[in-house]
Parts: sequence; structure tokens; C-alpha cells
Amino acid sequence: MASTRGPFRTRILIEKERLELSRGGYVFGRYTYAPTGELTVSLKNVWGTRHKWSDRKKARLEEQLNEVVAGFVIAAALEKTRRLEREREAEIWREKERRREERSVCERSRSG
Repeated sequence: MASTRGPFRTRILIEKERLELSRGGYVFGRYTYAPTGELTVSLKNVWGTRHKWSDRKKARLEEQLNEVVAGFVIAAALEKTRRLEREREAEIWREKERRREERSVCERSRSG
């Protein structure tokens, strides 16, 4: 029942743990981790560019460091662009909300 795929193995659960899982609970320590000898660097929540580098048959990760650093720079630039876009959209939304509130106040003062 133990899997050796990836850097971890699923351990065999005892009856109490299987029962907990069957009830929708969570079992801590379900995995045991073992070294694979393969090194990977990855960026989370990155879209639009390469975000994972690993040891390969033709090039170990240490030989790909220029690509990794370049990928970090590209990812940072993309994230900055996205952040600026989100800030711009938030500012537009705030301005629309301010105008809507002003119209609301004007309409209430006319009717009251």
C-alpha cells in the first residue's frame, strides 16, 4: 500500500486512522518523506511563465541556475504588472463607488 512516487511515501494507516478518514476527518502524519536525490525549485501562484526547474538527465539543477534566476526575474515582473493592474482596477472601483454615493446623497437631498 505504500507509494514511492515523488519525495514521499504513503504509510499504511491503522484502523483508527482509516475510521477517522471515513468520517471526513484528517490524519496527521499520513506520509513519510524520503530523499529522492532529485532537486526541484518551484514558484507557487505563478502564471504565464516557467515556474518549475528540476534536475534533468542532461542538466542538473545547478547547471540551470541562470535560467532559474531569469525565471524569477520574469515572474517578479509579471507579478508587479498584475499587482499594478489590480490596484488600478481597485482605484477605478473606488471612484465609481464615490460617484454613486454622491448621486445618492444628491437624490436624497432633492427628495427630502
